[in-house]
Amino acid sequence: MKKLIVVLVMAVTGLPGSAVDIDGEFSSELRVSLEDATYLFNQENGVLSFEQTVSDNLFAVARVRLRYFGSPRGLASGTGTLDMDDLSNLAAIGPVEISLDEAYFTYADFILPGLDLQAGKQRLHWGSADLLNPTDIVNPLDLSDPFDFGKKLPSLAFLLSYTIPATDTFISFIWEPYSPVALLNALVTEEIAQGLVNPPLVTGVDPGAGSVRNPGPRLDHGLVGVRIGATLAGIDFSANFVTRMNDTPLVETVEVSGIGGTVASFALGYYREYALGADLAAEAGGFLFWAEAELFWQDEQTTLTSVSGVGTSTDIILSGEPYLKYTVGFDRRFGSLFYLNFQFNHGFFGERGNTGPGRLQDYFLLRLETAPFDADLTLGATGMLNLNNLYDAVGSEDLFGYVIEHSGLALGLNLSYRPSLSLQLQVGAMVFMGAADTRLGSFRDWDYLYGKVTYRF
Repeated sequence: MKKLIVVLVMAVTGLPGSAVDIDGEFSSELRVSLEDATYLFNQENGVLSFEQTVSDNLFAVARVRLRYFGSPRGLASGTGTLDMDDLSNLAAIGPVEISLDEAYFTYADFILPGLDLQAGKQRLHWGSADLLNPTDIVNPLDLSDPFDFGKKLPSLAFLLSYTIPATDTFISFIWEPYSPVALLNALVTEEIAQGLVNPPLVTGVDPGAGSVRNPGPRLDHGLVGVRIGATLAGIDFSANFVTRMNDTPLVETVEVSGIGGTVASFALGYYREYALGADLAAEAGGFLFWAEAELFWQDEQTTLTSVSGVGTSTDIILSGEPYLKYTVGFDRRFGSLFYLNFQFNHGFFGERGNTGPGRLQDYFLLRLETAPFDADLTLGATGMLNLNNLYDAVGSEDLFGYVIEHSGLALGLNLSYRPSLSLQLQVGAMVFMGAADTRLGSFRDWDYLYGKVTYRF
């Protein structure tokens, strides 16, 4: 991989044309648990970007991502447990990851005016919302940081877009030969494993029991999408259709070592889904408003469970019933003094279906920022209320009681100082609370303080 990255960067920088623009960003972040003072996060992250305008029509990009882990990781275990041999290996005591983030070219006015071709590994942004975008599904989730919502991984894609000359009306076709899978974190994988435990019938999960059946490298496992958009009366809107392999796996099979035993093995797999959606954005009175919705449907998904000495059973984990994710929101900046952002979201990352433990939940998000003394010194506050289901809450006999028993809450404060355009310093805290049947409530043992330094050049 490292040799490939070097070759691609050299290819971009060696193209004839104007000089290569090189910029980058590096950040050091430390998070400390408020529960037991352990480090939850201790990393250095960076990205180097190489861009060149080869001609009036041709533009090329290559980006390399780097990540340094500030604490040892055993090469065999992938955790902080080291073997003796690891002490003599820099990759174990100071692990570094280098990956190709993006590498693509854009050819404008390809064949005819208004027709643009873009090919390579790329991040394609769909939708108009600023954080939770239900229509933004052509790139897989990046959940490597469980508290950095909305990150996506660039993927290999071929994009052909036609814009009617002298208008904002466009149509885009996208093809990804292979539907990429999401990058998960230990919290997600542990949640999947613990979801199989059902005392007294199933008492635990054996170490190393899980396996994954990745989508095979076949033509019918790719992604195909189309998007059309225009601007009318000051409103930007678009509609889309996508079919892909869902990027987050479900449990397909489980083998249990008898009644009251443990899960000896289980397999995760991916399934094909279809999505139809739309989004719009408009500005009025200094406010920016947005709305997005995406309707998903798929074949019924089941889990086959085999219990030694008993037999097998089949359970539906995702029905074939369509489900709708949507978001509405607005924001406004009042000069340099105050910033307001409010949004409502039905459905979070990884949630799907209208029933079951993984069904869509509801979220109210409020973000406030103020810089009363110095535009470079900003105080921010974030609050997110998570209801297991807003419809159930409104329909319950005791609305207040439902909210108390089936809600989660995240509260955050942060102070940011930017002494120059290139440097930003941040300190803050996040706390979580609530019921275990809510997404935010499941983070209630992960309260943390953090400090972060970011340098851009």
